[in-house]
Amino acid sequence: MAKYDPSFKSDSGLVTAEFAIVLPAVVALMVLGLAIISAQVQAARLQQLAAVASHALARLEDPQQVLDWLRERAPAAKLTSSKSDGVLCATLVQSMNFVVYLDALKVSEQSCTWVGREVGNE
Repeated sequence: MAKYDPSFKSDSGLVTAEFAIVLPAVVALMVLGLAIISAQVQAARLQQLAAVASHALARLEDPQQVLDWLRERAPAAKLTSSKSDGVLCATLVQSMNFVVYLDALKVSEQSCTWVGREVGNE
């Protein structure tokens, strides 16, 4: 039978040390996952708004009304539009919004509408 060795150290604090190392890593992964999901939701929303803006501009609605409508739904989004060969495209760009607006990370979505004519030249 083994004798009790008083020089042997107890491992009673190991679980606490492992928990202190693993917990921040798990929290960081959860925050990263939430940020990615948030970016995808924001991109889907911008895509829908870009499609509506593109269709509205293709119907020759007042651009100022389209901008006002857009500001109500996405205040930080910037709208640009381009037209070429009978296609009108609306592009929305917005800083990623995860708790705060992150200017370094941009979400951009574009939607195009066939108009069959040069817009503005009737």
